[in-house]
Amino acid sequence: MNHSQFLYLTTKVWKTGRQHRIEIWYVDYNNKYYIMSERLRRAHWVQNIIHNPNVLFTANEKTLEGTARLVDQEKDAHKWLKNPSAGKDDYIDEYRQRI
Repeated sequence: MNHSQFLYLTTKVWKTGRQHRIEIWYVDYNNKYYIMSERLRRAHWVQNIIHNPNVLFTANEKTLEGTARLVDQEKDAHKWLKNPSAGKDDYIDEYRQRI
């Protein structure tokens, strides 16, 4: 099966109620989708999620409804740094539990 590196995320613009769709790189891990904002909370789509976490996203030709949640970078980084020998999967497991 050919998997895309990008998904299409649709959020509702909190100021106007209109839909806002972006293409963004993602990671699919344990049936969850992870995306990251380079602009952190300044990104429009992140602001939209803060105000309304209900989203639509299309990945690999499937459109799904979901609830988006922000991960607290400081808290999650602190958990990871407590155990610097933790591997990538250990961190992702911890990250997944917060979502």
